[in-house]
Amino acid sequence: MIRVILKKTYLCVICLALLTGCSAVVEGAGVDDGSIAATVNGKPIPEIKVTQFIETYRSSQGVLQTAELWAETLNNAQLTPEKLRLHVIDAFIEAELIKQDAESRGIEVDSDVIEKTISDSRSQYSTKEAWLEELANAGYPTEADYRLDLESGYLRTELKKIVAPLTEPTEAELQEVAPQQAGYYVGKRSSHILFRADGSMSMTDVKAQAQGTLDALNGGADFSQMAASFSDDPNSSTVGGDVGWEKLSVTSTFGTEYSSALAQLAVGEYSGLVETSLGVHIIYCTDEFRTASDGTVAYEDIPAEILQSIAINYAQQKRDKEFADYLEALRLNAQVTINGMSSSLPYYVDMGEHQQAPDEGISLNPSAEAQLSD
Repeated sequence: MIRVILKKTYLCVICLALLTGCSAVVEGAGVDDGSIAATVNGKPIPEIKVTQFIETYRSSQGVLQTAELWAETLNNAQLTPEKLRLHVIDAFIEAELIKQDAESRGIEVDSDVIEKTISDSRSQYSTKEAWLEELANAGYPTEADYRLDLESGYLRTELKKIVAPLTEPTEAELQEVAPQQAGYYVGKRSSHILFRADGSMSMTDVKAQAQGTLDALNGGADFSQMAASFSDDPNSSTVGGDVGWEKLSVTSTFGTEYSSALAQLAVGEYSGLVETSLGVHIIYCTDEFRTASDGTVAYEDIPAEILQSIAINYAQQKRDKEFADYLEALRLNAQVTINGMSSSLPYYVDMGEHQQAPDEGISLNPSAEAQLSD
């Protein structure tokens, strides 16, 4: 799946569209099926695919149908129709290069995986018609278009496994990067006891139960035993109520109310009754991870769970870099030609003082990168 990001304030994503499909004709597109936007190692990218990519977004945003508002949107995103077209073409070029290289390596789409993905997606809607309508809203005119996009994503994933396999960092690598990144994880570790309201209990009853448990804790009851007996959180009740380090789980799982209450606790302290969207919590601060005043921390002082998170993130970043290098190598060895843009295309608009002359035909070998930078 490809996305074109429009910078600044107006748009985050131009649309969701197909890498290999987009066969449906855009009404009034002003482009015939024979027009070629670009070629990649002799494989043409039809102009209509690029046009439909952009027009799919515009058609979902009625306010952008007027030339004035479309020009304003592009201007605020620091784009012109020509530059936007180049960004979209670049995404299609990358997809085509991946497809060609996957084919040369004998990588084939697993139809069972694709069928299961489609089935799982369709099962979330009451009728097939409702599902197809949602696909159309997401930029897929037909089920076949959606399938083609899934197949493209599958090839990308499988190729990435081969050319940039995920590998654990060495101890030397981790000792180098962990102290630099550990500052992000500064925070507290906590356990909790969660009380949820069910059909037979009002929130008043829930709070009364929670208060009784808190009174018992303040009277010396063991937190782990109370969590095992009373907590409605099945994921933590069996481990003494432990929910881990703040930056690893708490904020994303329990929300700001929980985090705010935890921030007020010292290690070894209980909170009062804390209400969140999940219910009522009693929070117990069990540990705290801090760095020195200058932001540094010794490698051996980094908790194991935080060190594991750093290792996972480092491995993923390293893999992403290797895959980006692989894609660049594909470009360096590819024959890519981008043809000039016609002013008759439906998304072309007069940008006034921001207008740039339509591009001449661009023959890019080894790389299109310079033409696609902002």
